[in-house]
Amino acid sequence: ETWQFCTQQKAVPDFRQFDVVSLPEFPSPAETVENGFVPRMELGSDSKESGALVSHTALFGLTRQALTNNDLDGLTTVPEALGRAANRAVGDKFYSVLVANPTMSDGNALFSSAHGNLIATGAAPSVTTLGEARAAMTAQRGPSNSILNLRPALVLGPTVLEGTLVSLRAAMSSPDDDDSLTPGLVTGKLAVVTDARLDDSSATAFYILCDPSKHSGISVFFLEGGELPLVEQRNTFVSDALDYKLMHDFAVLPVDYRSWVKNPGA
Repeated sequence: ETWQFCTQQKAVPDFRQFDVVSLPEFPSPAETVENGFVPRMELGSDSKESGALVSHTALFGLTRQALTNNDLDGLTTVPEALGRAANRAVGDKFYSVLVANPTMSDGNALFSSAHGNLIATGAAPSVTTLGEARAAMTAQRGPSNSILNLRPALVLGPTVLEGTLVSLRAAMSSPDDDDSLTPGLVTGKLAVVTDARLDDSSATAFYILCDPSKHSGISVFFLEGGELPLVEQRNTFVSDALDYKLMHDFAVLPVDYRSWVKNPGA
């Protein structure tokens, strides 16, 4: 599932509403003379986002006859298939949030001119349009107006653009590129991620985003200790069947607009 490359995963302790500060930031420390007064720093933040976990569950049953006729493969294949379905559900939610472009706590859409992360005139992926998106990202400032120097690490788009994005990345790379460099410091080192869900909403729109382990624009939250889906099974007496129950608790929430830029394409 491609959502795992594009987001930061976090744990919350229970099902109550939780708050996420979009970008907690300390100002740069000031110069201090010998034996001088040490100024107190204040943590600046311009907004916080709120969310809550949602339970996702399902039941599935196999009769004794079905298990026997299938040489008992269902005992191993069903839990695996249910786990894949749970992982796919996270991806469905992640991309639905991305495409929906939800309103954040400051009253502006995740991608908007107010946030400075929406390219006004869409165009196809190229060296020029990737540079324009990167310029929009590097122009972002922190809550205390500090320069953040955010750099893109991934470019995300529909599968119909995969060939274009991969070819563009190859054309922008050099055989002499140092692989030890941080992705994003060199545009050609952008990782390419595509997902078929994006084809359903737009065949032209694409995004650049920071390394989500450092700056997460859209985060996925799981119940603490429940990052993996739980699959339970039991034999029933009212019917001759083996029942499986799938449980997975998660939420997808946009937490910071600065680390993503959208080009609506053309």
